[in-house]
Amino acid sequence: MSSRNATRDDFAHVMDCMRKGLVNPTNYITHRVAFGEVADQFASWLDPQNGVVKAIVEL
Repeated sequence: MSSRNATRDDFAHVMDCMRKGLVNPTNYITHRVAFGEVADQFASWLDPQNGVVKAIVEL
C-alpha cells in the first residue's frame, strides 16, 4: 500500500504484479482532494476513523 521503506526489488515486484493485473492500485484510493483543499483536509486524513488508506491530491 505504500512505497515507504520499500527496496528497489519490492518496487519491481509490485510493478510486475500491476502489469499482470494481480493488483489494481485504484482499489487503495479512499480519498481524493483538489490541491487547493489539501490544507483543509490533511488533518482529517490522520484520524483512523476516517478510513484513509490512500489519499490522492489532484493537480
